Amino acid sequence: VIQFCIIIICLIYGEIMHPYMTLKSWRLPGVKQSEDEVRTLLIADSHIEGYRSYLHILNNIFQIDSDNFIRFYFVKAIQLTKPSGVIFLGDLLDSGNTAPDSDFAYTVSRFKKIFLFDDDLFVILTPGDNDIGGEGVPVTQVKLTRFLSNLPVKVGDYKYKFVNFYSDYKKPEVKHNILSGSFPNEINVYVSHLPVISHQFIRFPLTLLNSNASLSIHGHLHRSQVIHWENNKDSENAQSNVTW
Repeated sequence: VIQFCIIIICLIYGEIMHPYMTLKSWRLPGVKQSEDEVRTLLIADSHIEGYRSYLHILNNIFQIDSDNFIRFYFVKAIQLTKPSGVIFLGDLLDSGNTAPDSDFAYTVSRFKKIFLFDDDLFVILTPGDNDIGGEGVPVTQVKLTRFLSNLPVKVGDYKYKFVNFYSDYKKPEVKHNILSGSFPNEINVYVSHLPVISHQFIRFPLTLLNSNASLSIHGHLHRSQVIHWENNKDSENAQSNVTW
């Protein structure tokens, strides 16, 4: 009886109380966004669980629990931040790169139910290495086509108000087709899964440095960090230009 009561208490705390308690620790924008503001919600490495053969019938139970957990926080984030759009920074699916077509399609359908339910938000969706390969596993045309055909991916240019977004699935070393110049009142933002900078490495492509990009947004590292750098167009990967 005692063990059963402990389990019930843990479930109530973990599934009901704790999610609402953590909302109080969020740092939120104080006012509703104005017309001269573009507010975006960043979602990095959601890793929606795929099928695990060793779990058998428990797959459905664990997937439902995981999906509901993620959707709860996503809906609350949308309600509390009131963004104009959502940017997904890759690794949407946990095993999208290795899943057979049937499992891939089913996991994608779950992803859409969790995240893609509000047509009023613009969505930029960039694949990661867990989705199409790219980290130790080559990106094949078959996997890339499967991903692009099943999800509303915006690869390339996308403009919202005064912000030019450039979404790319390639590695940072690959040339980026970003405008070398923009209007004075516009901002260039580069979006990809693999980062061009972290505390461990710096690999700014010269083409990106020359593109007048004001902001570069990435996922992959599974932690939040903000890094400032001086955009020195005469050098590439300049350690001295980075401020932690």
